[in-house]
Order: sequence, then C-alpha cells, then structure tokens
Amino acid sequence: QGVIHRDIKPSNIMIGRYGEIQIVDWGLAKKSSINTNDTDMTLDIEMTKHGCIIGTPAFMSPEQSMGDTYKIGKATDIYSLGCVLYNILTGEVPFYDIEEESKFNYIRSERPTPIKTVLKNKNKMHEFIIDSLIQIANKAMQKEIHKRYQSSKEISEAILFWLVNSQNREKAYLLFHEGNQFQIQIEDRNEDLLEVNKNLQRSYSMNGFSKKTILLWKEKTKIEHTIQSLYEQMIRKYNEALLIDQNIQEIHEKIIREIFLWNRAIIYS
Repeated sequence: QGVIHRDIKPSNIMIGRYGEIQIVDWGLAKKSSINTNDTDMTLDIEMTKHGCIIGTPAFMSPEQSMGDTYKIGKATDIYSLGCVLYNILTGEVPFYDIEEESKFNYIRSERPTPIKTVLKNKNKMHEFIIDSLIQIANKAMQKEIHKRYQSSKEISEAILFWLVNSQNREKAYLLFHEGNQFQIQIEDRNEDLLEVNKNLQRSYSMNGFSKKTILLWKEKTKIEHTIQSLYEQMIRKYNEALLIDQNIQEIHEKIIREIFLWNRAIIYS
C-alpha cells in the first residue's frame, strides 16, 4: 500500500477471527518515498525529522537506529520481520544479551547472537526447520539494505517455500517412523527365531527328524517368512519417505545399514 510501518514487532502482529494476519498500531507509519499516489494520506516522511530515532530498539533496523529517514523504506520493515522471526525461533529478541545503552551501537555495526547458538544453549534444535528458517531470518536482518529481501512478497514466498518443504519433510519423517515400527517387530521376531532355533537344534540332536523336530522346523520357516515380509515393508516405507524428500541423510544411512545387516544375516544363517 506504499506505507512503511516502522514498528513491526510481535505485539503489533495479530491473528484475526478467520486466521488472517493483521498488522496493528500504525502510529509510526510513513508513506514510502516511491510508488504511492495517495494524496489524501497524512502520513509522510516530512513528519519525522532526519536524525530522529523512532521505533522499538529490539526490532529496529540499522537505518532506524541512526535516524536516517532517507534510507528508511520497505527493507526497513523487512529487517523488523527478520527480528520477529528471530524471536519466534529463539524466544529472545536480537541483542537480548546487550545492555540497553549499548544496543543502538550494536544494531548499527554488529550481528546478534547466532540463532543456532541461542538454541544450543537452550537445548532446542530441529535441524531442518531451523536451518531453513535461519537463512530467511539472516537475509532479512542483513545490515546492508540491498542484501535483504526487497519486498514483503519476496520474504513471504521464501517462508511459503519453507512451509511446503517442511510439510513434505514431516510426511517423509512420518513414513520413516512407520518403517521403524516394522524394525521393532523384526527385532521381536528375531528373538522368537533364536529361541526356536535353540529348541530345533536340541530336538534334532535328541530325536532326529521326529514329529516335534518337523513342527519346530515349520515354525522356524514361518517366522523367517514373517521377518522377510516385515523387512520388505520396512524398506518400502523408507523408500516412500525418500520419494517425498530425497535429502534426509538419516534415511539413506538407515537403508544402507539395514541392507548390510540383512545380507550379513543371510550369509551367516
């Protein structure tokens, strides 16, 4: 709409009755110096004198912290959105560990504590979600204006791309965990197989091909077929997961490991 908010922060972002996102408190807003033809709009850059610092320090861009009204534009709000994302991911605001009297200097020249560092200190990590969103937050919070997203459309498309991929990743992990459930069943059946093998060997050594020995042999064969079926279902689930998201290294490693163990079991069986 050709307006710069200049005070985007969590308390000014609301969720409407129908789930829509609403930005509130436009008291510090100003017209963009470009792309606006609204002559009735009273908000304007001239209302804020050059050198006057306005906004909330924790979510303020470097150009705001210097009161540089000539540089304040769309990318200023983008920086603040990056700060909001930082807050969502870490539970902290940028430069939360810096004294108030030094905060402006840090905003202008330093970078906040890396998101991963904050999360590791809190023992809160989710590799895929964090890595993807950190890239978005870091780009939005670049000191240099030209290195940030240049419009709300750009950053929203980046977040939408993450959202779609994270949903695919979630589906892939769901299939991966379903495959792991088959592994648990395989381990249980392997224990049964070991017990049957012991009884079979004992029966054969004492009674030869007796009725009991034959029944134990049939039970052994049945368990082996069950294990084979469970193994195939497990690998199928892993492959379905990789069809959705081929970049989950954990699943690649799991398949290689299980195939190796299965082949070794066949060799020594």
